[in-house]
Amino acid sequence: MPLSPVDPREKNDNYKNSWANIFRLTREGFSWSGRERNRVFFNLEGKDFVDASYVTSLDFPDDARAVLAVDIDFDTDLDLVFVNRNSPRIRVMQNLIGDKKPAIMLLLEGKPPNTGALGARVILEVILQNGERRKFIESVNISQGFLAGQSRYVHLGLGKVKKIVALSVRWRKGVVERFPIPGAPGYYLLKEGTGELKRLDFAKINIEPQPLPSLVKKNNFEIVLSTELFFPPFWYGSFDGKEGIFSLNVSDRPLLVLGIASWCLPCRKEIEEIKKWDRELLDSFDLVGLSFDKDFETAKRFAEEISFKAPFIMLDTKAFEAIEYIFRRIIEPDPELALPFSFLLAPGGRLVAIWLGTIEEDSLSKALRAIEFTGNQLRLFAAPRGGRVSTEPLELPYHFLTVPLIELKLLPSWREVFDFAKDQSSYTLLNLLYKELLKLPTTEDNLILLDKVIKELD
Repeated sequence: MPLSPVDPREKNDNYKNSWANIFRLTREGFSWSGRERNRVFFNLEGKDFVDASYVTSLDFPDDARAVLAVDIDFDTDLDLVFVNRNSPRIRVMQNLIGDKKPAIMLLLEGKPPNTGALGARVILEVILQNGERRKFIESVNISQGFLAGQSRYVHLGLGKVKKIVALSVRWRKGVVERFPIPGAPGYYLLKEGTGELKRLDFAKINIEPQPLPSLVKKNNFEIVLSTELFFPPFWYGSFDGKEGIFSLNVSDRPLLVLGIASWCLPCRKEIEEIKKWDRELLDSFDLVGLSFDKDFETAKRFAEEISFKAPFIMLDTKAFEAIEYIFRRIIEPDPELALPFSFLLAPGGRLVAIWLGTIEEDSLSKALRAIEFTGNQLRLFAAPRGGRVSTEPLELPYHFLTVPLIELKLLPSWREVFDFAKDQSSYTLLNLLYKELLKLPTTEDNLILLDKVIKELD
């Protein structure tokens, strides 16, 4: 990888391309760290460290990015939470090593405005079992290690402590305040200026580890999108040999798009199964086929063989590459586009769901329900497992997919869409283009094109 540019304004394509290639490889499933295992070292009372990676079972080959030490079960010992670049994105490890050692957890509350007591220092003076007098010093910090926050509770282990001599806090402004000695291990609150020690009673949480059911089905992959993306217009061919620009965004009903071909045996079986679906479900959406056959006659003959009554479109090579690009922008690691595949569009062209492999009736029923939701409701509905939303939904630009595809020349430009729509006198395509241009950045070229579209519509 080339060195980082010294001047941020410097143009360095080699550096930019190197990062692009790294991200491409990680999206394809390669390991950022070369599948190097995590390492764990035990501190031998400040004299040395010993590698305990294997015996602690923490030597995972994950691409770990951060680790947080926190008491998740309220038993006063520290458990570990790992955040990974790859799956599993979060790994929670409960501390069950050896006999439980006594410890105290202190929550510091400062005076406004620093109520979180950031920067405060706890000093615990103790006598060890060997008679040695020692001070344990811990600070309240906002972060711990790389890309990790920190619990506000200060953990002080008492495993080799015979007696606690004194407990004091040096608050951020430099004032040192003494507090009573804790009578027993547990959680305590220390409030600035009170000199009082208040015990906090938390019920210990019994965690029973259970394997999660797999979300990966044997023969296919499915995803309901948790954010709003819109499917762009693309090049097409038809059975009569004509070519042009087609948009799937013009339907006022949900549209299920099937990628199929005459040589694809699972495609034939999938279509036969779709015919057996509940009639009410079949009546709730429109259907269109995208043919991957090499010539129009083969595709047409195949459609007649399977009694495929829905519209059938021959894909241009660019359109195939565009669809593959779209799937790779959405699905990680990057999928290999193979038949059969399908995707569902809401009225207006919002991409709702993608299936790689055959599509099942109950899966489509769920995806159709997702059309009703937006924002956090959509995120909760699309999540494969239950939970709650703690952040606002990601708002992607309307042309998150379209603009880069136009730059790669895999999609027609807005000028080409206009010329084709004008030549074909397609009011539907002109109206779609009008709506698209209103969402584009206000540049001179876009305004000129918008003016031409308005004149054609008038």
